[in-house]
Amino acid sequence: MECSQASAGNPLVSSRLRHFLVCVYSARTNELHRLHQLPGLRHECISLALIGHTFPAGEALPFQNACAGLVVCFNVLDHVSNAPQVVREISRILRPGGLFFLGVDTFSYLGLAKWYLWTKPRHANEILVRAHPYRFLERHVKKLCRAAGFQRVRTMPRTPIDLLLGHSVLTPFLFRKS
Repeated sequence: MECSQASAGNPLVSSRLRHFLVCVYSARTNELHRLHQLPGLRHECISLALIGHTFPAGEALPFQNACAGLVVCFNVLDHVSNAPQVVREISRILRPGGLFFLGVDTFSYLGLAKWYLWTKPRHANEILVRAHPYRFLERHVKKLCRAAGFQRVRTMPRTPIDLLLGHSVLTPFLFRKS
């Protein structure tokens, strides 16, 4: 599939984005409105919910190399079978200089310890655990994306205390492909 098939014919998409947007997201699509909370991306992402989209497996996206200018991956990365492969696939389909908007739950060090020492062993057969093969610290997300050829443009900052002790938050990241 060509990337242009993902948004072809939508009159609401600006000419700068037409044919260049791929959305990768889970069932919580109503959370796409959070894109508007990231300054600098707000004017580029109008009417995202109305743009055509596809639901392929993130590990094998059905698009040509370097065909997209923007990929939105929201509340997906912690649910997939192979997160590094998903990020590599996104890098493959993005043009050099293309933007990658990623929204993913990140945890504090204490929250991650609680997950591995308490929640995961005691609730292994419940959907909460089975549907989340990955748990990320903010620095793990940055490292994963850097390894796939992305440079971080912006992240919503968390305080040092929050990074150490806070609860999980859906963290938005904006990366640019090198």
